[in-house]
Amino acid sequence: MEVSRILWFGRNLRARKRYQQVLAVLIKYGFDDVVARIGPLSIRRMFRRRRNKIRIEERGEKLTAKRIRLALEELGPTYIKFGQMLSTRPDLLAPDVIEELKKLQDDVPSFPFGTVKSWLEENQWGKPISALFQEFDETPLAAASISQIHRAITLDGTDVVVKIRRPGIPKIVETDLIVLETIANFLARTFPEAKIYDPPGLVEAFGKSIRRELNFTLEARNLDRFRAMFRDDDTYEVPEVHWGLTSGAVLVMGFVPGTKVSKRDELLSLGLDPEEIARRGAKAILKQVLKHGIFHADPHPGNILVLPENVICPVDYGMVGRLDENTRTQFIDILRAIGEQDVDRLCQLMAALGGIEPHRITRELQVDVDDLLDRFAHAPLGQIKVGELIQNFNALLYRHQLHVPPDFLLLFKALATIESVAVELAPGFDMLQHVEPFVREMIKERLSPSKIAGKLVKVTEDLTDLGLRLPREAGEILDLVRRNRLRVGLDHRGLKEIVADLDRTGNRIVFGVVIAALIVAAALVLHIDVGPTIWGYPALGVIVMAIALLMGLRLAFAVYRSGNL
Repeated sequence: MEVSRILWFGRNLRARKRYQQVLAVLIKYGFDDVVARIGPLSIRRMFRRRRNKIRIEERGEKLTAKRIRLALEELGPTYIKFGQMLSTRPDLLAPDVIEELKKLQDDVPSFPFGTVKSWLEENQWGKPISALFQEFDETPLAAASISQIHRAITLDGTDVVVKIRRPGIPKIVETDLIVLETIANFLARTFPEAKIYDPPGLVEAFGKSIRRELNFTLEARNLDRFRAMFRDDDTYEVPEVHWGLTSGAVLVMGFVPGTKVSKRDELLSLGLDPEEIARRGAKAILKQVLKHGIFHADPHPGNILVLPENVICPVDYGMVGRLDENTRTQFIDILRAIGEQDVDRLCQLMAALGGIEPHRITRELQVDVDDLLDRFAHAPLGQIKVGELIQNFNALLYRHQLHVPPDFLLLFKALATIESVAVELAPGFDMLQHVEPFVREMIKERLSPSKIAGKLVKVTEDLTDLGLRLPREAGEILDLVRRNRLRVGLDHRGLKEIVADLDRTGNRIVFGVVIAALIVAAALVLHIDVGPTIWGYPALGVIVMAIALLMGLRLAFAVYRSGNL
């Protein structure tokens, strides 16, 4: 039983305690129905009195999204990050839940510098801080759930920032991942309606993401890659990594004395041009997406600085999205289908992204896509907002349960975010006006003679390889047929669940027959006056009847727990 494994945990007492804390918080915020399925009776009783700790109106059905956010915030950094990841999955969650999860904050008090000073010197750098830096400001510039940032000056006079991973955070994250994985597996098996969301897959993807975020070496590599991408672009700046001082737990990079893009009045006072900054930001994200296939996935205003001469400098490269060439092609085709009002083509592209075969495209999907395109067809180009278009597109994905690649949704989020930043800088900013030239250029490049020739060469190579392998493989198949050893494998979807249900039903029938046999045997023995007695009845009959009663109660409890009365 999964819950027994959770509570056993033996080797990981921390995980068991954390599991109990999670159940307590779920009960506190009114998710009793969930705990009733994933928590054992002893845990439910232990925390039942905590139910009334939130106001009764906060447990209303209409405020479920708010209760989810509050619960995640109380559970701490890992769950906040998990909620933030889910906020990028409009194909899985309802719009009201998505909007609430976007409010999740991971601002936490800074940790005392003294607690990590010796750790930095002994385990990271092997030298006193004074031997590496002229100055080191112990007061952090910023603090978050995973790290905090300090400003310093190296021995050669370089102004840098030092990003330090919060002590103990890897253990906290790994413990929470154990709990999340266990609960996800249990939900997938217990709630049939949850299978479509693939809870184990979500937790697995989240685990990879947060482990990457904890490894500052990967962020440093991202910085180097973006520096190379924009080496010849004087409108875009990327901080330089100081590799000699950087590790998986510490990232040292050049300090950028810029102004946050959200401070429009300050930008104007410095003689900077908000409209030019907006244009450059849009151009930069489109260049990342469509030309390089790697993009800054979290370009919110706090992560974008502006330098003199309207140079933009995004920071915090812990979260980046990646699109392979095939996915980029699909994205361009989607934009083209929207522009050309091609309903059938857009349905096919959405189905391909969602892993649905073309013949399974429903009439309802076609009607909704037609309605989506018609909604924007007659609006002036300057009045069409990418964010609004993406929001409607996401709602359509959710309604038809089309699950697209996570990086594709990160792209949607990045585009909507950069548009909102641009509109704050320059009201009336038209994002589509900047998208269109990139799309035309990419389509032109795709149809260029050199690109077509390259594809023809690849196809020719594949056909040549197939032609060389075909005679040998055909001979092997014919040989198997001649020797009557050809086997055909069939993949029965859902058969395992059916077999498991039949096996469970058979076990219960056998169990019931054994119980009935024991009752009959006990009844016969009770009428025979032989051997020692209990309460005036033959002891053997009483014992057999008691065993039958216990087995019957065990069977009834198992049926009750399964919910199939």
